[in-house]
Amino acid sequence: MGRLPIDLRDFKAGRTVSTDTHKAMIDTTSSVLHQRVGEYLENVSVFIEPMLIKHLNENGIAHVDLEKLKSALVDLGYERKRRVVEGCGKAQLPVWQPCAKRARAITEEEAVAIYKAKNVGF
Repeated sequence: MGRLPIDLRDFKAGRTVSTDTHKAMIDTTSSVLHQRVGEYLENVSVFIEPMLIKHLNENGIAHVDLEKLKSALVDLGYERKRRVVEGCGKAQLPVWQPCAKRARAITEEEAVAIYKAKNVGF
């Protein structure tokens, strides 16, 4: 592969001028993140972050900004609570779930999926 015809020696990452096109690209990326998270939430309602990140990675979002991810989940009506998950020991895990005054019980199927994500990996 040949050399680029552009001299990049003075390039400083993060110090470029933000253009309207760049801002539009960032907004589009945020929209795609919300869309992919929404798709995941259609089938899963209680989960830990690695489960969702795996889904995002498998669906074209290779690098996930955790702050944007948390913001998207909150926008979609989810909250992160510390809960004991059956089969995962006595420690409370940070579990994402729909916002509610009183959280419903975690199903056996959800507990198994969380256990696998926490202990076995993907």
